[in-house]
Amino acid sequence: MDFKPYSLIYLFVTSTILISFIWFWPDKQIHLVSCDVGQGDAYLVSKEFTQILVDGGKNEQVLNCLEQFIPYWDRQIEIVIASHDDHDHVGGLTEVMKRYKVNNLIWNGKDSDSQDWEKIKLEANKQGTKVRKAYEGNLLINKIKLDFIWPQKQPLSITEDNQSSIVTRFSYEDFSVMFTGDIDTLTEEKLISGSVGLDSTVLKVSHHGSRYATSDKWLELVNPKIALIGVGKNSYGHPSEDVLSKLDSAGVTIYRTDKDGSVEISSDGVNWKLEQDGLYASNMLSNLIYDFSNKFNIKNIMHLLSTI
Repeated sequence: MDFKPYSLIYLFVTSTILISFIWFWPDKQIHLVSCDVGQGDAYLVSKEFTQILVDGGKNEQVLNCLEQFIPYWDRQIEIVIASHDDHDHVGGLTEVMKRYKVNNLIWNGKDSDSQDWEKIKLEANKQGTKVRKAYEGNLLINKIKLDFIWPQKQPLSITEDNQSSIVTRFSYEDFSVMFTGDIDTLTEEKLISGSVGLDSTVLKVSHHGSRYATSDKWLELVNPKIALIGVGKNSYGHPSEDVLSKLDSAGVTIYRTDKDGSVEISSDGVNWKLEQDGLYASNMLSNLIYDFSNKFNIKNIMHLLSTI
């Protein structure tokens, strides 16, 4: 039997690529990942080949999360939302935009001269990213509805940064997530007095669990089943015992990145579940394939082997 040289290598490479595509081929559910980026916020929402990133932490640490939960061959993010210009929310977005093509960038519309925001705008300009303000209207993408609840108009330059955070309610059928940035109780009061529906399956707890947010009334109206807290080692007392006690008393299940690491929740639009089983193995395989594809040009290897 006449074997070409390196035929086994060819078979191994093609089999590995095929298996990796099958392994990482997205299902039809919506997935929410609370990324462990230390003291900061970064949340990935995905459905099939649609990805939405809400904030990016303070540095390139967010890339570890994206590499684990976005198929390694997918280098496009449909929407990035920068809730406000605090470093621990947008410091990592420049690195994200260097790694991924970002189609749409949504910001709060508040004038900013921060270095982080200037770098983000520069990358957006290089990529041809469409930049829009949150209050310009709601969005629907791949059956995921994005309701931009706050700010309702362009924030004044004198407005406190945290109070200008974008508040967005994501919904897919009966499953919903309330993203809050770093809003405080004053902003919560304004939203409570409005007629906007706030009830959500998941609450992204504002300002890393600060005692200056998550009022009793706000918690009552959002009525979450799950609370996500992005937090790391800090000197601010985040998350506060008062907020944790409120959530616990309300029967809300709490997941915090400093204790639970990155957490993934999936839903078919009705039921939801926490994805933990097999997560470590999946991440390991993802990292191995990503490292391999980075070190070696797969297309060139395939072409070379096919000609031998």
